Amino acid sequence: MSRAITADQRTAPTGAELCSLWRDIVGTPSVDEHHRFTDASSLQVMELVVRMAKDLGRRVTFRQVVEARCVAGLARALAAQADDSRRRPPGTIPTWTDRSTPAWSDRRWRAAVQAEAEYLRLREGDAAALAPLYEAFRLSGPLDVTALRAAFGRVVAAHPVLRSRFAVRVHAGAEDLAVYQEVVPGDGFELMVVEPPFTPDAGLLATAASRSVGRPFPLHQAPPLRATLVRVDDHEHLLVITMSHLVGDEASMEILLRELSSEYQAAYQAPLSGTPSPSPSHSPPSHPSPSHSSPSHPSPLRPSHARWASRQRALADGAAGAAALAFWRTVLPAEIESLDTFLTGFTEDTGDEGVHVVRMDIPAADRARLHAEASAANVTLFSFLLAHFVAVVAEETAGSRVSVTTNIANRMDEVSAGVIGMVAQSVVVSLDLSPGIGLTEVIGEVHDVMLGIMDHYAIPFLAASQRIWPARSASSAPRPEARIFFGYREERRAPLHLPGITVESFPVAAPERRGSGVEWLVVEHADGLLLESAWQGRNYPAEYVHHFTERFRASLMGDEQSAPKERR
Repeated sequence: MSRAITADQRTAPTGAELCSLWRDIVGTPSVDEHHRFTDASSLQVMELVVRMAKDLGRRVTFRQVVEARCVAGLARALAAQADDSRRRPPGTIPTWTDRSTPAWSDRRWRAAVQAEAEYLRLREGDAAALAPLYEAFRLSGPLDVTALRAAFGRVVAAHPVLRSRFAVRVHAGAEDLAVYQEVVPGDGFELMVVEPPFTPDAGLLATAASRSVGRPFPLHQAPPLRATLVRVDDHEHLLVITMSHLVGDEASMEILLRELSSEYQAAYQAPLSGTPSPSPSHSPPSHPSPSHSSPSHPSPLRPSHARWASRQRALADGAAGAAALAFWRTVLPAEIESLDTFLTGFTEDTGDEGVHVVRMDIPAADRARLHAEASAANVTLFSFLLAHFVAVVAEETAGSRVSVTTNIANRMDEVSAGVIGMVAQSVVVSLDLSPGIGLTEVIGEVHDVMLGIMDHYAIPFLAASQRIWPARSASSAPRPEARIFFGYREERRAPLHLPGITVESFPVAAPERRGSGVEWLVVEHADGLLLESAWQGRNYPAEYVHHFTERFRASLMGDEQSAPKERR
């Protein structure tokens, strides 16, 4: 958002300061000042934006960081801006986010975003439509189950969003349902401890983990968080943690695990009336003792999802809201239009109620090549992948309009970066493709619009869309049955650390997604990329989804015969 630069901010941070900060974020000491920002993840760039404001007192935008290319480029740009500010009278300093309306109105892109609850329009029986967030760990060592139970209780007590339930109500005289979130009072949380009558093997543990992850959350019940501890023997346990996607995103799970680690350590070290911690096999299943539930070193106040939401509402009515609204008016249609995707033309009632998943691999060598090509084009890998996807959609449909749904994480400041809650929003990006537009131009367009969206997330989009479309209602919201979703994420190890315990990630088969749209997900892992598509058989023919996924894979692999071509 536009802001005047004050006198104490006109001295730019040095390259050494920025490089030290970037090394800390990336976690690699060998990274130097010429390391490209586009080689990192979007969340790492977001963290740099947050840390620069917090640690260096300098506010920058997502676009500014990416367009600077590297630490050295960012340092030079900030130095030039600081030098320019000293030559100009106060109040006349241009900001990095200044863009005239005509520059944006000439874009072919138009985007629409909506709140998750409205988008899903969930009924009580539709909880299974959400793919849950989950982590499973094999714990080796003298686990203090009482301390673990206390740690879960402390984390849940500190985050009201983890005590939420969702009520579905019918508006008077309306056919549509609305979803309301309610926080259940109290701080109770039950860690389910399972002690099989015999020592389970790896296969039985995998089955137990899959069942725990695959069990849906009843929307009308709290909490939307579940933890199951399976005892293998005195020094071996399996911990499975599952969170409803209605109350958290991927970053929420990482925050939860970091706090769980901290709370376990505090409870583990707290004295128990001068006696040692109970042995793992005899930890009582009752509620934790006062000394466990009240550690001698209470955790600092955590960011609150309610406080974050209240802050966003306040921003919507201020200067930041006005700037964001001006941006969204230039990229959104004047009137709400149908966001039906090309897949609606292929929907058919096949009678097949099953959920189907296609998985295709791209080896590490080709993943490295894609990273290099994206870096050479100075775009993020996400924009690069999304552009290929859009190009394939355009060729498959021979149409001039392509609409794709994706998710953007709104963690652009210190408050949202540390909050547990659904901070990601659904973004439906719509592109007009004229004849003659090639893949290179599509890549540039995708990247540019995504940078614009990232820099205008100071307020929840729902507030902006209600001002732009005042007559909008739940009945006019896009139907999820007609969506095509594209997602990208990195496979990262969650930060769970328990003193005296060896923690190893335990693989769990992903539960089948039961949504009625078609989802394409790209997962980056140690051995390359995984392309995964999931859809419901009764709506879409399997042959077509297989064909499209193979076309997408071929375009990324560089297959000349299947790659997107110039449009004539």
